[in-house]
Amino acid sequence: MKNKLQQLCQSGQSVITTNELGMIWQLNDRAVLRNKIYYWVKTGKLHRLQRGVYALQVNYDQLELAGKVLSPSYVSLSTVLQQKGVVFQYDETITSIANLSREFEVAGVKLSYRKIQDKVLFNDLGLERKNSYTIASKERALLDMMYLVPGFYADNLAKIDWEQLLILVEIYDQRRLKSEVHNLYKTRRE
Repeated sequence: MKNKLQQLCQSGQSVITTNELGMIWQLNDRAVLRNKIYYWVKTGKLHRLQRGVYALQVNYDQLELAGKVLSPSYVSLSTVLQQKGVVFQYDETITSIANLSREFEVAGVKLSYRKIQDKVLFNDLGLERKNSYTIASKERALLDMMYLVPGFYADNLAKIDWEQLLILVEIYDQRRLKSEVHNLYKTRRE
């Protein structure tokens, strides 16, 4: 049993899915895997967050949870903009970009996913891969927000790397967004 616990701890993840447990433990038989997970939850070694998603400890990474509940996705929008000081309004919901729009509440954590085009979702520019989730840079998060909310207002544009923003806007291939970014860039320089 310690060997299996060590395998989980060495994975570097605080949130793990049923499929990942099967791969780590090298179990292909779904019934055996289900029984093993049931035992681990019952003995308190795993914490069930929702069907198919488990935490290794009570204090798990909530951003990692957002990446596991709906995949493919990346943390972005107001969550990143708040963390980086670009917007000052507080919102406890973890916001992400995905291939469909959904709202969840998992173990008391509010998760919101907004749909974006696949060509944007699967483009890695401006995204950083953490241990087991992906998060947008502040520039990519700002562009995601401006793309989804025309006329979006940011509180603190001084934190934005404008060269990076002008490069990233090209992946959206949208005239309106490019125009808004270029207008922001001009007014910032004046």
